[in-house]
Amino acid sequence: MNMPLNPDREFERRFASRLMDVLIRAGLIVALTALCYRVFSPFLTLMVWALILAVAMYPLHLALGDIDAQPYAQPDGPARGSFLAKFGAARRLA
Repeated sequence: MNMPLNPDREFERRFASRLMDVLIRAGLIVALTALCYRVFSPFLTLMVWALILAVAMYPLHLALGDIDAQPYAQPDGPARGSFLAKFGAARRLA
């Protein structure tokens, strides 16, 4: 029942080729990740603060959007401008 151990040369060649392909791709991904980190590392603190502020101010953004969506109809005609157009300070902050 025991068959002699005959290595399949074609299988070994294909396996080695695929393994080399995977290792090259993994090496390129690691190198690209390291390069990106080196480029963006001076700005990481700023990016974290931007993320914190964006998450903290999102409810205000939604509230201003709701106010902006409501029509300001005048008794004599259609809506004339929106909340952000009437109060430009909020528009300059965004």
